[in-house]
Amino acid sequence: MKVLLAIDESDFAAQAAKEVEARLCGPKTMVRVIHVVASFVPPAAAVVEAGGSLKGVKENVVDQYRELVDKQAARIRDLGVTAEGGSSSGQRRQDHRRRGKRMGR
Repeated sequence: MKVLLAIDESDFAAQAAKEVEARLCGPKTMVRVIHVVASFVPPAAAVVEAGGSLKGVKENVVDQYRELVDKQAARIRDLGVTAEGGSSSGQRRQDHRRRGKRMGR
C-alpha cells in the first residue's frame, strides 16, 4: 500500500497522521509525508529575524516544516514501515500531485 500524507501544524493533520499510523500494513507499506509551504507575505518581525531577507524568511519556514515532516516520517518508520519526508514551496505543488498520482499506480 502507498500513502501520501500531507501535514501541517493543525489538529486535522495530527488526526490524519494518527489514522495513517493506526492503519499501517507492515513493511510493504510506503508512506510519503509532505508539507507544501504556500506563498505568503511574512510579518515584519520574521523579515528582521531573517536578517532582512525574504529568501531567508522562506528558508526559515521551509526548515521549520521540514523538521515537522521528518519527525512524522520517523514516527512511521519506528512502526516498521518505509517512510520518507519532503517539504517544498507552493510552486512545487504540481510536482507533489504528479508524485501522488504515480504512487497510486
